[in-house]
Amino acid sequence: MAAEQSNHAKHRYHHEGDYFAARIRSAGSRNFMEGDFYPFYPFTVEEAHRANRFLFREEFCRFMIVSLVLEGRLMYRHGERKYLLEPGMVLLIPPGTSYSFDTFSTGGYRKLVVEFAGPHLESICTTLGLDRFTMQYVGEPAPLFESIDTMRSLLERRDKEEIPELLAAGYKFLLQLSGNLRSRRRNAPLLAQAQQKLESALDQPLEMKEVAAELGMSLTNLNRIFREELHISPQKYRNTCRVEQARELLWHTDLSIKEIAAKLGYCNQFYFSQEFRRYTDQTPTAFRRECRRPS
Repeated sequence: MAAEQSNHAKHRYHHEGDYFAARIRSAGSRNFMEGDFYPFYPFTVEEAHRANRFLFREEFCRFMIVSLVLEGRLMYRHGERKYLLEPGMVLLIPPGTSYSFDTFSTGGYRKLVVEFAGPHLESICTTLGLDRFTMQYVGEPAPLFESIDTMRSLLERRDKEEIPELLAAGYKFLLQLSGNLRSRRRNAPLLAQAQQKLESALDQPLEMKEVAAELGMSLTNLNRIFREELHISPQKYRNTCRVEQARELLWHTDLSIKEIAAKLGYCNQFYFSQEFRRYTDQTPTAFRRECRRPS
């Protein structure tokens, strides 16, 4: 286990797992744009490919972070909410936010991360509606990839004469994210209510048609909203929440597999083990052993 703390007051980060067991391609503006005034600017573009299990937690992040998952699955946490990112999904983390992420299944992950900094970043994010912790499914991410590749190339060249192009590419990227969010925002209140319902009383049976009726919509519309916004069905979303709660209990308690299965409403421990493996690619016993292995 390793832990780090920056020199900045309040800003802290911590990780568990081998931090250096990853293939990382990173380009950044550190020591490149210092001494000049820019309202905001792309700070880092990084591609990380990690095969090992890894947990990272950061408090009061100084940057705006956009994370795009390419392979594998990651479970992010912000406050009491959890966000499972699969390929094609983007997570927006505003500056000043505390969050964590953890590999959700074996096989690791590959993701692209873009960080922004600057004295006017928060006001720009507010203007564009990018000032909230938000997950979205982007479907065809080609336009985002194009902007990311442009920013990465310009950061790698570190040519001060190309800074205007770098700022323009960064602003284009933020506009693309903002446009994706605006097109989906009409579903946000209903989606949030449905998620809250699906995340509660995980030990109790819950019919999706009951959730839809409580929200004043049809089951077809409930399924449509989840498919459009999260690229997942409501039932799979609830199952994922149960598996995530099981991971927490396996990691942080000494409850037996049988006790955890009962606590989460599974009919028996064998069905629980099958479901856990289906979602995480490993058995509950293997997951617990890996969590408690000395780093």
